[in-house]
Amino acid sequence: MVRIIEAHDKVTLLDAKEMLRREFEVIKKREEKEQAFNASTRERGGRGGRGRGSGSRRGGRSTSGGSRGRRPIKSEFRVSCFNCNQYGHKREDCPELKNDKTGDEFVFSATSCAQVRAATWLLDSGASCHMTDELADFVEYQELKSPISITVANGQQLPAKGRGSVRFALQSGRVIKLTDVLHVPQLDRKLVSVPALTARGVLVQFERDRTTLIMAGETVGVIFRSGKLFAWSVEQLEHAQVAQVTGISKQGSDNVLWHARLGHVSASKMFAMSKVCGGLPALDHEDDHMIAVCGGCAQGKMTTSPFARKSGSEVKTRHPLEVVHTDVMGPMKPKSKGGALYVLTFIDDYSRFVYEYLLTSKAQLFDRFREFKALAETQTGYKVKCLRSDNGGEYTSQRFNQFCALSGIVHQTSAPYSPQQNDLAERINRTLAEMARSMMHYMEVDRQWWGEAVMTAAHIINRIPNSARRDKTPVGVLTGEQTSLDYLRVFGSSGYVHLDKGKRTKWDAKSHRCIFLGYAENSKAYRVCDFEDQRLVKTRTVTLDERPPSRYRDVVLVNGGRDSRSGTVPADDDDDWGASHSGHGS
Repeated sequence: MVRIIEAHDKVTLLDAKEMLRREFEVIKKREEKEQAFNASTRERGGRGGRGRGSGSRRGGRSTSGGSRGRRPIKSEFRVSCFNCNQYGHKREDCPELKNDKTGDEFVFSATSCAQVRAATWLLDSGASCHMTDELADFVEYQELKSPISITVANGQQLPAKGRGSVRFALQSGRVIKLTDVLHVPQLDRKLVSVPALTARGVLVQFERDRTTLIMAGETVGVIFRSGKLFAWSVEQLEHAQVAQVTGISKQGSDNVLWHARLGHVSASKMFAMSKVCGGLPALDHEDDHMIAVCGGCAQGKMTTSPFARKSGSEVKTRHPLEVVHTDVMGPMKPKSKGGALYVLTFIDDYSRFVYEYLLTSKAQLFDRFREFKALAETQTGYKVKCLRSDNGGEYTSQRFNQFCALSGIVHQTSAPYSPQQNDLAERINRTLAEMARSMMHYMEVDRQWWGEAVMTAAHIINRIPNSARRDKTPVGVLTGEQTSLDYLRVFGSSGYVHLDKGKRTKWDAKSHRCIFLGYAENSKAYRVCDFEDQRLVKTRTVTLDERPPSRYRDVVLVNGGRDSRSGTVPADDDDDWGASHSGHGS
């Protein structure tokens, strides 16, 4: 009863009285049934069988010695036991009750569970969190930097060595996910924590022979009592089965999460990045099946064949800015939140670093080119020697050509109607568009934020190894440092942004709801849209829910559910992200 009340957020006095009344009625009816059956049994036990024994409806009174010298035949009890549901005895004669030494042993299942199968989870109202002894149970797993000490009922302390998520299938076919599960190798059992379930809004209804789990008004599972324990018999999903059911493999949702954080790149690129970038989970193999069908990719990526590449994609330039490729993408519909219609791209051939600018009109291209030239030359210490573009009017104006000539820049243009001659810029723009589209569809972000999505895509591309340099990222080539990705978050995630003290009074909320829209330029901060103030802000502290909308979810999230992760940016100045070199104007 207490569990039922605690699982509700608001319980009035009338609700509590009604719950108690119903509980007493159930107990009263149960006692009346037991008394009726007991009386019936005693009455049948005092009668002897005639001819064919107690099974006959006809019979006389039994005596210690009849005319044929028969002994009285004891009546067979044909009603199931109210405790174990077995036939042949009553509740007060149940062997399991006689073996019970204490009435509260079930509260913390620290008794022997040799009778419980390996695929059985025990419901435990005394455990503070879910626990399992088998590493193979996890589909998501992270080792703890320092073990956590777990105290069991007998006072013994066992070390928890890791934490992660577990998935298993019920007989109904539903797949259940438990998050924040501790790995305790010496535990010798699997425990589902009642407090952890109720803390996440799961209603736990205890009855005499079963326990029902209800979430959002829907029954998630029914756990039947087995002796002194409530044992949940499930089908433990192996990694191959998980890949088939949920679209992930051994690394589980970590792969799916990082696939989304990295702008929906392919599994092969994730595999390459795990070798050269910091902050990524280790991947065992290079296999696109480890990320099955992704809704964002299916809706966001083109199906047209790419341009034929030249033989050999290795870098032939010898230093940064020796050759720069450029292209303009647009006009876009609708306009971005900041009024932009075009995306201007500059790509350094040596490092493959991408510089992005958002334009309201093509007339801004010349000014953005001069900004790019000054920034790139100052940051790298090299001069732009060659610029390759298409034959568009924005690149062939007299002012543009005169500036290139005075700056000593060789301007190479492609032949009319031959965009393949500017294939690197064309492919980068296509990749940016596909990545931005996938991120927006995956999190159902409004199309007005396409500018922020494109800038985020450029930020990610600069931190991904490419076909020209598989051992380094563009940022790594320019800075000479290993790229760290632990700060990345899923574009379009909703969450809460922290408000500074100067922007709130004593009793105001300390955070506002927001949506994550990328990374700030030249600072360690996130860009979010504050829903309450309706403006873009830069922040170091934000908590994000990185789960996709419900139509892309593959499991019922029984515990955890939010998969919330702290978005606080590290304050260590040595852990720099690298210069962004992108112009926000969305």
